[in-house]
Formats: sequence, C-alpha cells, structure tokens
Amino acid sequence: MSENKQQSEKTLEFLQKLKDKGYWNENYDYSEVEYTNNTNKIILIDKDWNSKHLISPGKILTNNTKCTFSNCTDPDNLLITKLNKTHNFKYD
Repeated sequence: MSENKQQSEKTLEFLQKLKDKGYWNENYDYSEVEYTNNTNKIILIDKDWNSKHLISPGKILTNNTKCTFSNCTDPDNLLITKLNKTHNFKYD
C-alpha cells in the first residue's frame, strides 16, 4: 500500500474516532487534517475566525483543547480579525 493511501486511511480513521466519541465540532473545518499519530500536531480551522490552529490529536480525542492564540499558526492576523470584529472595523 502506498504511503499516501496509508496516510489518508489513518486520517479518515482519526476523523471517524472524533465523530464516534462525540468530539466532532461543527465550528471547526477538518479539511486540512493529516493524521500521522497522536503526537504530531494537525491543523484545525476555526470557522468563526477563519484561523488555522496546530493542535495535538491526543488532546482533541479527550476534548481537552480549544483554538486559542497560543496554538494559532498566524496569531497576529487572528488578533487583528478579532479586534476588527469587536470594534466594528473602526480602527486601521
């Protein structure tokens, strides 16, 4: 079996585990998840802020994580987005 196919199957199994355990969250986009193991971080996209976050799969499977500034791949952009929304794009 090719490495890419094996990788894809692992990702699908991981996503199914999220659903089975009840940790699938409609507020997140899982389209960029590439699961390799429980310690290599995956990318989740927070739909509310359209921000990408690197999170450990093990923490997601225990529902012990959230998308925050500390795990955001571009925290500066997330901060600007949140401030603009909070202040209704009043500041430049």
